[in-house]
Amino acid sequence: LLLDYLVDADEDFDHVVSMYFYNLDEGMVANSSGLVLGPDVDLTHRPWYTGALEGDGIAYTPAYINFTEDRIIITLSYEVHDGETLLGVLAGDVDIRNLSEHFSTLQVGESGFAFIIDANDRLIAAPQVKPDKIEILPADEHGYAFTRTLLEPLNHNIEIDGHNGVLAFGELVNGDYFLGVFMPNAEYYQRAQLLRGAFIAVGIVLVGMSLLIAYFNTKFIRQPVTSLIGDLGKIEATEDSVYRVPEEEKLGFSEIRRSINKVLDMLHMYFEENKQSRHALMVENQRVLRLMESTADVLFEIDRSRRFVSVFGKGLAKLGMKPQDFVGKTIVEVYGKAGESRHAMYKEALAGKVRGYEWEYTSSEGVLYFSSVISPIYDEDDDVIGAVGVMRDITDQKLKQLEIEHISTHDHLTGLYNRRYFSDHLSHSDDADFYPLGIMMIDLNGLKVFNDAFGHHTGDRVLIEVSRTIRRVVSREGIVARIGGDEFAVVSRKTTPGKMETLKTRIYEDIESMNIENIDLSVSIGYAVKRMKRERIHEVIKEAENYMYKQKIIGGKSARSKAISTILKTLTEKYAVERVHSERVSEICHRIGKAMGYAQDALDELRLAGVFHDIGKISIPDNILDKPAKLTEEEMTVMRSHTESGYNILRSADEYSSLAEDALCHHEFYDGNGYPNGLKGEEIPLNSRIIAVADAYEAMTSDRNYRKALSITAAIEELEKYKGTQFDPNIVEVFLEKVQPDLPE
Repeated sequence: LLLDYLVDADEDFDHVVSMYFYNLDEGMVANSSGLVLGPDVDLTHRPWYTGALEGDGIAYTPAYINFTEDRIIITLSYEVHDGETLLGVLAGDVDIRNLSEHFSTLQVGESGFAFIIDANDRLIAAPQVKPDKIEILPADEHGYAFTRTLLEPLNHNIEIDGHNGVLAFGELVNGDYFLGVFMPNAEYYQRAQLLRGAFIAVGIVLVGMSLLIAYFNTKFIRQPVTSLIGDLGKIEATEDSVYRVPEEEKLGFSEIRRSINKVLDMLHMYFEENKQSRHALMVENQRVLRLMESTADVLFEIDRSRRFVSVFGKGLAKLGMKPQDFVGKTIVEVYGKAGESRHAMYKEALAGKVRGYEWEYTSSEGVLYFSSVISPIYDEDDDVIGAVGVMRDITDQKLKQLEIEHISTHDHLTGLYNRRYFSDHLSHSDDADFYPLGIMMIDLNGLKVFNDAFGHHTGDRVLIEVSRTIRRVVSREGIVARIGGDEFAVVSRKTTPGKMETLKTRIYEDIESMNIENIDLSVSIGYAVKRMKRERIHEVIKEAENYMYKQKIIGGKSARSKAISTILKTLTEKYAVERVHSERVSEICHRIGKAMGYAQDALDELRLAGVFHDIGKISIPDNILDKPAKLTEEEMTVMRSHTESGYNILRSADEYSSLAEDALCHHEFYDGNGYPNGLKGEEIPLNSRIIAVADAYEAMTSDRNYRKALSITAAIEELEKYKGTQFDPNIVEVFLEKVQPDLPE
């Protein structure tokens, strides 16, 4: 309705270009020219708008060229209020081209003329200003040798464009424009009346426009807008609101009122639907929230560009990351090259496929393992618009699986592959693609000596060190497996006999340079190479084993004998008492054997048995051997085990195996109450019965940590006392009658 009135008013006045009403909140409410402004256009900084707000009454802008550059216009504007509330600004554009046409032909007297200048001394209308020229120039460029600020209402002898005359000068519209009438001096007085009429005509036009604007503002804008704003203020935007604005025609803006009521009806309907949806969504959100709070999983969503839209879940803490570390980024941007494989999975999910995959992440706490499943998300048109995934920490399960796999294929002590893996690998390697195929068998010499002499922990240490050496030497040349207690095997694909020989030599040299418990380590090695398919793999293995056994025959015995000698040397060097004890016992045994008529070979063996009878003490802990007091029963049990240790040590080498029984039984009692097996009488080897007498006499007549030596007399009395119970009586008699008298004191 407002627009209709503005259009009618525009048409009634030819010099009015357009009339419009602008509201700060709603923008251009009505425009008689039909001009539609874009949503981003802000007119509140234009001179006509700010002038209306700053002035008191109608504001006039300086003349300006419109944006189409086809008119010179002046805008009149007036602020519209409802009480203290600003409703907007009513404005009208006046085309001053007609005014310029009028002034270009207007003649004051015979040679006089009128003109208008603005507050900036620009000539707006004058005979010199051509109506068809769309330009605004300063007055001095048209020959006006004065400025507005120097003029009086009536000025004589003013020169304009080379002519002298009288200039009448006055303000228009609050000082925004100034009207001047110039007349030659001769005509001035007779034309004064005409000048006065021109002033009146211009004033009437301006006053009429002002009254017209005020009328339209009151009747068609202020009252309807005030009423509409009042009705809008009664609206409560709640789901229970039933109020609707009145729609009577007399109130104005009836179409707007009907549209507002339609919006209110739809809003009420949406409120009802939203209320139901909100309740269902609230319940569902709580379910999802509780689910997420009870799981360590991570849920994530990606868009079509494979960038994360959302990421949440307690599992993020395990990665040391937060949702903001993901959102807006691709998996490659988050994890670098490690994320490329998952990036490919995301691509497949966006192609409509469900994909599951596992991946690893290295954190400050070590390697973590995760399992993920990603599925496509579809819109109502069944088009893929993204994907959603679930990430689950499977580190515990994975580690258990890897541990089981490792245990099933590796030796628990050395970490090398086990016999099962060796067999599987050898079976897979028995293929023409891997020929020539080298098989090497390695046997550790003297492991039993280490176990018996120093305990299995030392034997394990030997195995570990030897394993490390073999693995280091073989390196990339093949795989190494422990296939038995002291046996190792190497499988080398696409090798040559020359390479196998080089490996063998390097293993020999590196292991023979090793020393544990003063004993040099050694191994026996054999290898064979399969060149053709027709060769049976088990025959190749047998060939390698035979080669190894030959080496063992050559070097194994001497290695064990050397080890036993080293053990005795270690024991006697570490404990001086044991060295003296073994030497004296050996000497006494030799004398007893000689007195009993032993042949020379038997005497030599008896002497050696006396030397090695206590070799098993190498396995006894130092705190027991060195104890300065009497041993406890528990400690005595440990001490008594030295006979069995000595037996095992000596039996491992053929050179000393005949001495094993003598060492084992030298603490058996003649009456059967000795150890370790409770033998009695003639069941006890003769050499052991001789060692028992020699050992007891030497021990009684020597100082010990826990007592001083007995006198020879006291020692003899002890032998006499226990002959027939602890000692063989015949040997005691031989010793006391034929040996002891000749022993040095």
